[in-house]
Amino acid sequence: RWAADGSHGSFEAWLEKAEELYIAGTPEDCAEQIQVYADLGVRLLVIRFGDIPNLDGLKLFAKEVAPRIRT
Repeated sequence: RWAADGSHGSFEAWLEKAEELYIAGTPEDCAEQIQVYADLGVRLLVIRFGDIPNLDGLKLFAKEVAPRIRT
């Protein structure tokens, strides 16, 4: 139940905002989203992996996402 009491707005509104704030998707999707920032001149991006201490997400990023980003 998302915001059953109505105090947090609709789930759809939250999801729309989340799409503006988070980078998520396939490795290709993530690389494309990060590339937008790189093209704008951003040189520091803070990335958090929510599955630590499991390192699978970090390993996937290092192997499949990072090599696709051009600076």
